[in-house]
Amino acid sequence: MAIGDFIIDMHTADVLGLFDDLDLQDTLLSDTLNRFISLGKPTTNKVRLLLQKELCEDGSLKKHADKLLIKQAGVQMHVPIVIGDYTDFYSSKEHATNVGAIFRDKENALPPN
Repeated sequence: MAIGDFIIDMHTADVLGLFDDLDLQDTLLSDTLNRFISLGKPTTNKVRLLLQKELCEDGSLKKHADKLLIKQAGVQMHVPIVIGDYTDFYSSKEHATNVGAIFRDKENALPPN
């Protein structure tokens, strides 16, 4: 998880007990975040809120900052999940219009629906 110019080592945070009050089922100890994400938004939101609280107070995150915070510039980024299949989405009306023009003529690029 990125915080400014740093990355929080979620695996180490879990090992240090930062998430002991949450039922994460050891999902942060995995090589990917697929199982963690599958716990759903209520759980992932609790983790985010806990981290925000820990950053604002003198909690475990501040006490163990030397172990948990890593400069982004010093790491190689990886895809944090295993993607099982290709997924596409339309991020805007313009995107949908451009894609529609590829498959149909420009005048019918964006159907009324």
